[in-house]
Amino acid sequence: MKYSQNINSIYLCLKKILTDYMDMEISNLEDDAELKQIARSIYEAVLSDDAFKQTIE
Repeated sequence: MKYSQNINSIYLCLKKILTDYMDMEISNLEDDAELKQIARSIYEAVLSDDAFKQTIE
């Protein structure tokens, strides 16, 4: 996964999908914090999967 190298890259990818492709607006800190938590969860899931871990190392 090209975007799984760090939490921030996953966050930016998610934000781009939501804003550019789904026409959603991330306009407050609460939404931003929730999106960052989702990115962290995805990152942790990717790291826990050995197959994905080998592709990003």
